[in-house]
Amino acid sequence: MAKKRNVKGSVSRKVRSTQAITPFGVGAICDFPQESLMTAGLNFWPNDVNDEDKIFDDRLSSLLDCSYFVKPPVKGLPMVRFPLWTYCPRCKRMEKTRWNDQVRPTCKNDVKLSRGGDWKLCGTLEAWQRKIMIPVRFVAACENSHISDFPWVEWAHSRPGVKLNNVQLCDNPVLFYLSGKKAGLGNIRIKCATCGSFRTMDGSCSKNALEGLACNGEKPWLGAVEGKGECELNKRTYQRGATNLYFSKSISSILIPPLNAKVAQIIRDKKAWILGEDDAQVKEKRLAMLSEMEGIPVQELKRVLNDNQNADKSETNYRLKEYNSLQGEHQKVEGDLFCLPQPMASYGDFAKRFFSSISVVEKLAVTRALIGFSRAKPANNPTEVDHKTLSTNKKNWLPAVRIYGEGIFLKIDQERLELWSQQDSVKERYRKMIESHHADCVRRERDIKENLSCEFFALHTLAHALIRRLSFECGYGSSSLRERIYCCDENDKEMAGILIYTAAGDADGTMGGLASQADASRFEQLLRNTLLDTLACSNDPLCLASTGQGIGSLNKAACYACALIPETGCEEGNRFLDRVALVGTPASPELGLFGREVAEMME
Repeated sequence: MAKKRNVKGSVSRKVRSTQAITPFGVGAICDFPQESLMTAGLNFWPNDVNDEDKIFDDRLSSLLDCSYFVKPPVKGLPMVRFPLWTYCPRCKRMEKTRWNDQVRPTCKNDVKLSRGGDWKLCGTLEAWQRKIMIPVRFVAACENSHISDFPWVEWAHSRPGVKLNNVQLCDNPVLFYLSGKKAGLGNIRIKCATCGSFRTMDGSCSKNALEGLACNGEKPWLGAVEGKGECELNKRTYQRGATNLYFSKSISSILIPPLNAKVAQIIRDKKAWILGEDDAQVKEKRLAMLSEMEGIPVQELKRVLNDNQNADKSETNYRLKEYNSLQGEHQKVEGDLFCLPQPMASYGDFAKRFFSSISVVEKLAVTRALIGFSRAKPANNPTEVDHKTLSTNKKNWLPAVRIYGEGIFLKIDQERLELWSQQDSVKERYRKMIESHHADCVRRERDIKENLSCEFFALHTLAHALIRRLSFECGYGSSSLRERIYCCDENDKEMAGILIYTAAGDADGTMGGLASQADASRFEQLLRNTLLDTLACSNDPLCLASTGQGIGSLNKAACYACALIPETGCEEGNRFLDRVALVGTPASPELGLFGREVAEMME
C-alpha cells in the first residue's frame, strides 16, 4: 500500500488489475484505511505505455472504435481525494482538503465549541499526537454521473422547507460534525461554531432535500473540482458506500485469434498509414507497396483490413462469430482459444436428445474493457463508450484486462427448441413479460434487448441451473463461473447455445475442473442432477406460482433459493428466468423444454 507520487499530482494506490475495471473503475469511490479516494480519469494515467501493457483484440477494438486496450498500471492506480470534506475523530472539527493532497490531513483545530467541548484542542498538541482527519460519509450526485461534496455550510444554516439557495450564511463559518450514541441520521448534527446554528441530517436523503442547489457538472475524478455549469439537474444525497452511486459499464469479449496472426499484426501496425488518405487509389497503392514489402498477397491484406473496418455493431452478429468458433471453426488455433468438439456418439441418449453439439473449451481468453459508468441508475446505452466521462480528452485506447480460463459450450438442438417454443401455452406464458420489458425500455429510453423470446428464457435459465450445479461438481464457486448466451431465430443467424466459463486465472489459465465436466462419462449425470435441482424450491409454492418477481418483475419461477446466481456471473442482471421453462409444472409438464423427460425420471 505504499504511496506513489504522480507527476500530475494525483495519489496512487495498488489494487488488482481486474478491480480497476469493476468495481473500482474510473469515477468509483474506493475506501482505504482512514481515507477515501476516487479512481482518476484516463487523463491521469501514464502516457508512455509499454508494449507488454497493451492488449490487442481486433474484433472488440472495431466495435468500440479504439486502436488497442491498456492494462491498468501495476505500480499504482491514479486516484484523487474525494470527498474533500473531513472531520477530526477527537474534536469533530470539519475541514476541507484538496483533491491532490499527497499526505492525509491531520487536525489543526484551535476553535472550541461554545457551551461544552471541554476536550483538548488538537492545535495545541504535538504533530504526532494529532488525529488523521476522516472523510465524511455523505456526498451529492445527479443522474448525469456528476458528483460533488455535500453542501455542508448551506445545510448547517438551513431549516426544513427552505431552499438551500435562499439560506443566509454567516461570515467565516466553522463547522463541527457531531454524532451521538444512537443510530439514525437524526442523531448526526452539523453545527456552526461561529453563529451557533445547526441542523441534523434527518431528511437529507429525501428527493427534494437539496432543492435550490442545481448540479454544476462537477467531475472530481478528472481533476475538475469546480463544475462548468453544463448540468442543471437537481442533486440528491447519497451515502459514500451506496451501491447505486456507481454503475460500471464494462463489456466482455471472447478473443478469437486471427487465422493468420502475422497478417493481422501487419494490418494493426499499418492501418493508420493505409487509411490516412481519402483517395481510394492512394489506398490501393499503399496496399500494393505493403504486399510487396511483406510478401503477402494483396487480397489477404484486404480481407483482414475489411474484417477490421466492417465490424458489425449489432450484438447478434458480434456473437455469431463466437458461436461458430466455439463449435470448432477455430478448433486447434495456437494461442488463446483451444476448443474440442466432442463426438456426440459417445454420449447417452438423454444428452443426445437435447444437444446437437458439445465442446470442451480447454483454453479461452476474455477481454474485459471499461467503457464508462453511470450514477443513480444503470446506463441507457450499455455498449456505447462514454469518452467524456472517462477522460478530459478522447483517447485512442480504453482500459481493459485479459483473463484466461476454460469452459463448456453446449449447442441446443434447434428443432426441439422450436417445437417447444411454438406451443400456444408457452407463447402465452412469456408474451406479457416480453411486452412489459419493451414498454419499460421505451418509457425509460433504454435499449430494447435483442432476441428476447421464449427460447431465451429457456437457455438463460438452463445456464443458471448448470452454474449452480457445477459449483458443487467442479470445485469453482458460483461467483467464479460466468455465462454467455447465444440466442437468435433469424434464418441466416440461427443460434441456440450456452457457454459456461471461468476466467479468473492468471496467464497460465485454470486447472481444468470445469472443462472436464463436459466429458461423456460425467455430463449426462450432471444434466440429470441439474434438472432435478430445478424441480423444487424452498419457497414453493409461492415461487412456482409467481407471475412476476425480481428486478422489474421480469422473472417468473426464479428466486435466490432456486435459479438466481451472483450478478457478476449473469449477463442480464438476474432477469428473464423461469424454472418452468425447463421442467414445466406438475399439471403442465409440456411447459418445460425437458418437462416430459423429467416427469419420466420421477416416475
